[in-house]
Amino acid sequence: MSGTENLIEEHRLIAGVLDAFDAFVDRVERESTHDHHDLVRFVTFFREYADLVHHEKEEGLILPALASAGFDWDTGLLAEVRRDHNQERYLIRSLRHAAMQKERWSREDQRHFASIARTFTEFVRKHVEKEEAILFPALRERVSPEVGSELARRVAQFDARWSEHGELDWLRTLASELIAAHSSPARPGE
Repeated sequence: MSGTENLIEEHRLIAGVLDAFDAFVDRVERESTHDHHDLVRFVTFFREYADLVHHEKEEGLILPALASAGFDWDTGLLAEVRRDHNQERYLIRSLRHAAMQKERWSREDQRHFASIARTFTEFVRKHVEKEEAILFPALRERVSPEVGSELARRVAQFDARWSEHGELDWLRTLASELIAAHSSPARPGE
């Protein structure tokens, strides 16, 4: 599997969890209580998988390969991707702060959480679209086949390190559980 195929596969998993998170946020907006445990689980997935696994691969492997292929590290696409990742980290911290709130949420707390959550999911979806429309094609076009093969090998090594003690499997299982628990039921005719 190439480096970009691996990242696109991760995007699909993240998208599934974003859909489940949207359903969770819808429920929080409708009801006067929230499932604190599942909110912590969503935040854990986004922090551990989307940031520490997925973004680390991009920032530690993909972006340096593009920089070596002539892209400027400090301006343009590579700087924009890193800024987006930092914005996602900020939003994840904001979601984590809401998840760690011990006292019962007020109506304003619910509204504030929903606003942050909606901003987060919309931002991540736009970021994924940008990577798949601009970043990954640039990688396929600008790096040599030899560098692409080496990159795929390094991506596989990265995953192997995360899999060594079961973290990657645990995060994928967490994603599956969140998706199963918070999937919107199919509407008649769908």
